[in-house]
Amino acid sequence: VNNARRAAIDRWESIVEAGVKRLRPIILTSVTTIGGLLPTVLGIGGSSAVWRPLASTIAWGLLFSTVLTLFLVPVVYVLMDALRAKFGFKRRSLELAPAETN
Repeated sequence: VNNARRAAIDRWESIVEAGVKRLRPIILTSVTTIGGLLPTVLGIGGSSAVWRPLASTIAWGLLFSTVLTLFLVPVVYVLMDALRAKFGFKRRSLELAPAETN
């Protein structure tokens, strides 16, 4: 989003572009990890008093964080950008500082 904004692309267009670029990697990572934990969560191949609740917690946490990443983060970005524009704050430059030499 920041790179697109530096290139003078509209806020909405840059958010949609960033969402499209990141959607597949986020979904693939989440689905494969949850899919890998699913046999343990369901108790397929045996059940453990320790591993089953742990796998369930990780899978549900990953599902929840995926939803937050895909929907809440862009919404918060839009809200913060709107507040910044409303109160007249300037966007900070995100350029990297040159490396110091000794």
